[in-house]
Amino acid sequence: MTTTITSTGKLEILRTIMRNADLYDIVTALRGPDIDVKCSMKYLFTARLRYILRGGGMALYGIRMEPKVMLTALATAVTMPPEYTEPLVHYLHHVVGAFTSLAQLTLGENKEIMDLRMLAEAMLNLYNSAKEYENKTISEDEYVAAVDVAMRVISKWCEEYCMEDVEEWWDG
Repeated sequence: MTTTITSTGKLEILRTIMRNADLYDIVTALRGPDIDVKCSMKYLFTARLRYILRGGGMALYGIRMEPKVMLTALATAVTMPPEYTEPLVHYLHHVVGAFTSLAQLTLGENKEIMDLRMLAEAMLNLYNSAKEYENKTISEDEYVAAVDVAMRVISKWCEEYCMEDVEEWWDG
């Protein structure tokens, strides 16, 4: 059943979203990163978030129906070129916030939501530590340690959710 919402009602919904950090993170994560290249982070996080929020069911453009991903998708997300660090860090902050918010709702019992949050946090830490090392705000040893921790988390996630590539993993 479709609910009709008046223009005033839509405006009030938008104002509510803008005033509520949890909802804002979710809506921003649904949008995806603001970069001009094919980005597997959108495939990893945004597409799956769309599926989860729809409650499963029918596939639409931009929805990843399965929790498993091709290994290439994860590898591409972890190794984005440095010029995309700033927008990806911004996006990952919203992704972490979105999955944290969902975990606090009734969806929080969903292991996949918790695992996606963990992956997003690890990738955020990976990108942040690279930026800090480049800016010389952390030592090489601190950077290596941060990368090691992030890669252990990413590897653990991959053990459960990655599969070998069988075809072109994403055309978006």
